[in-house]
Amino acid sequence: MSTFFVILLIIICVLLVAIVLIQNPKGGGINSGITGAGQILGVKQQTDVVEKWTWYLAIGLVVLCLFSAPLMSGGGGQTQDDTLETQVPVSGNIPTNFGPTPPNQ
Repeated sequence: MSTFFVILLIIICVLLVAIVLIQNPKGGGINSGITGAGQILGVKQQTDVVEKWTWYLAIGLVVLCLFSAPLMSGGGGQTQDDTLETQVPVSGNIPTNFGPTPPNQ
């Protein structure tokens, strides 16, 4: 299941990079490079579509990261019995002074 989330996250990241690169930071956007499509959709609609898809992909990326984080942090091949408490046995000789020793007076 985590492999599915990783592949989906990679696809969304690549699409988000492509959509952001299409946009022009000065406000011209996709309109300056494509002239034929401006007759079909209109100049204003092209920038609206690109902006909406940027938001959709960004929100999808955040949501997928939030859903996949618990799946990936709980994995790693460890079972429930492989915790630190079962790996390190506790003995009766536990030191009580962890700081520096006070000087003798």
